Amino acid sequence: QMKYEYEVFAPGTPFEHRIACTSDKPLIMSAFGHLIQLFKESPYIGGQGSVGNGELDLGCLSVPSECNPQVYLDYLESEKDNLKKTWEEMRM
Repeated sequence: QMKYEYEVFAPGTPFEHRIACTSDKPLIMSAFGHLIQLFKESPYIGGQGSVGNGELDLGCLSVPSECNPQVYLDYLESEKDNLKKTWEEMRM
């Protein structure tokens, strides 16, 4: 039998956070906006998220207008073939 322990924070424990992207490049800012969007869709940190542990309230977190995720998604779509080729060449 494998025994293990883990610790959790009590529901409602406040966390202070700061997330920043200081780039002036539109593609990087857009990728950052996409990252924030994905984090809001799955707002969990740590393990045991499937049983409700680690869920964060990100209601106040917003994506700034200069971080429009669509710019990054359009780039990925336009470069899809080149990106696939690059990853295939990296396989060992």
